[in-house]
Amino acid sequence: MPSPPPVPQEVVQQLAEYFGVLGEPMRLRILNLLRDGEKCVQDLVEATGTSQANVSKHLKVMVQAGILSRRSEGTQAYYSVEDDLIF
Repeated sequence: MPSPPPVPQEVVQQLAEYFGVLGEPMRLRILNLLRDGEKCVQDLVEATGTSQANVSKHLKVMVQAGILSRRSEGTQAYYSVEDDLIF
C-alpha cells in the first residue's frame, strides 16, 4: 500500500494555528454555548461569568480564525458558529 503524499507545510501551519485558537478553555466554553445557535455578547458574558472584555477578546480571535461569524443589530453584536463541522 503506497504511503499518502506529504502534507504541505502551509497546511500544517494553518492546522497548528486553528488548533492553537481552540486550545484556550474559554474559547471552547464559548463554542459550546453557541452550539444551539446564535447569541449576543451579553448572553455569553452571563453564561460564562466573566467580563465583557474577556468574552469579546476571545470572540474576536475566533472570528479572525473563521470559526465564528458576527453580525450587528442596533448596538448588539451576535455571534454564531461558522461551520457546524467543528463539533
